[in-house]
Amino acid sequence: MATQYEQDEFDALATNDNGVVAHRRVSRKNGWIIALVAVLIISPLLGVGIGYAVSRQAIESPTQVVKEDEKRNTVDMNTDASQTDKSKSVIEVPGVEVEAPKVDYALSVQVLNGGQITGFAAKNAQILQTAGYKKVDADNYRGRQNDPTVSTVYYRDADKADTARDVAKQLQIDSVIEDAGKLPSTYDVVVVLR
Repeated sequence: MATQYEQDEFDALATNDNGVVAHRRVSRKNGWIIALVAVLIISPLLGVGIGYAVSRQAIESPTQVVKEDEKRNTVDMNTDASQTDKSKSVIEVPGVEVEAPKVDYALSVQVLNGGQITGFAAKNAQILQTAGYKKVDADNYRGRQNDPTVSTVYYRDADKADTARDVAKQLQIDSVIEDAGKLPSTYDVVVVLR
């Protein structure tokens, strides 16, 4: 059933025979979809751009701080040598002073092969000599009580601890023990390889 409407100007135009027809404007109810798609595309792009800019700034900042610290710690070449204290080996960290390890390359070191690989002690002794140690001997390990189950560095007393830790570092050994009882009387540091 057709509904009857009051006649208006559009109906009048439709009845003319000149071929021009007028239509009522179609209302769009889905215009919000375009706005939603635009927001979903633009927002992530803005987020990525801002994240990239912030990360670049964070990466550049530490470099600037290090450069400023280097400038602060640089010694003036015109400074009198008597003004600097060379008696201590000190590594400068802003706000903290830590003494550098005192490695004595003149200490006697014995490297003992406690494993089954021929020449293992000699190879490791060579590593220590290359690192700068002057008195290094290699020999086979003859078992004793409380033998170590892993490669171990033994040192005589506390003033040789830094050197023993350096020997362990050079040979990639984790176990470092102060124990004068394990050492022959002629060596300051003994390495037992396993």
